[in-house]
Amino acid sequence: GGRGLGDNEAFPVIMAAVCRAVKRHGDLMVTSVACPGNDFRLTKGGGAEAPPTVMSIHTGEALFQYLKQFAEDGLPPFEPIGPFSVQKTKVKLGIEAIDRHGIEVTAEPRNRTAPFPYAGRRFELRASGASQNVSMVNVVLCSAIAESFNAIADA
Repeated sequence: GGRGLGDNEAFPVIMAAVCRAVKRHGDLMVTSVACPGNDFRLTKGGGAEAPPTVMSIHTGEALFQYLKQFAEDGLPPFEPIGPFSVQKTKVKLGIEAIDRHGIEVTAEPRNRTAPFPYAGRRFELRASGASQNVSMVNVVLCSAIAESFNAIADA
């Protein structure tokens, strides 16, 4: 058999599959969260709340650069570039008892308007309404990701 992917190599491949799935099947994801209340909440006629009615992914600049470097390194065998880690910074609140220990937050600003941003170690699906059952969108998302893994494996 061939050489398997290590952790540092698997992460970008998984990210590629998720990004491909949302790009190719975002319309199905939007449809899977559609209901009268959610449609009203997201449109200009309603509250025009974020996220918009177009499915997109926000990776943040650090992850974007990491994936870009991975893609530009060429086909295997390539040198592993190391694991991706979210850069953190300490927040000072001006309260000595708390500041002594520090509160760590991600250094990059969070994109609160993206319906499917990468938030540190996970994706957050923000398109579903508060009262919605997320089982349908999860079936759609997992099926789309599985289709992407199949396409990557066949490439």
